[in-house]
Amino acid sequence: MSVVGPNRSWAHTRAARALVVVLASSSIVAAALIGSNLLTGRITVDEEIGITGTLPTTFVLGENHVSTFTVVSYTDNALNAYLVLTITGANGTAIVTIAGNSIVPSCDVSGCAWTGLSFSLPGHGSVPVDVGITFSVGGEFAWSVQAWAS
Repeated sequence: MSVVGPNRSWAHTRAARALVVVLASSSIVAAALIGSNLLTGRITVDEEIGITGTLPTTFVLGENHVSTFTVVSYTDNALNAYLVLTITGANGTAIVTIAGNSIVPSCDVSGCAWTGLSFSLPGHGSVPVDVGITFSVGGEFAWSVQAWAS
């Protein structure tokens, strides 16, 4: 017997209700997956301090070579600053002075770092800092110098 019109059986009605629920759920999920346009850009963060200078590309074994690095402040306030010199592969092969002070290095298997004493860096000012290096062993070494401040 086939039911026609409003007298459908409960099984048919339940299946129709389930289909409506599935369709409604599908449209909600689909709505959640619609994305907007993608916004992109670049951000420039101003540095508070900078450094300029370089070391010579060749040294004479046993001779002290002094290079001047200039630390610059881009802030309104005075800062306490210091330099850190690192030399890769220079374990015990160099004597370093920073601003005329002998510095004891901190070394690991990759090289050594020399942390200079702090100095006052005036707001929007600059301070030249001399770095002296005497190599006691020949070879080829990579170096870096970075200024830090607080």
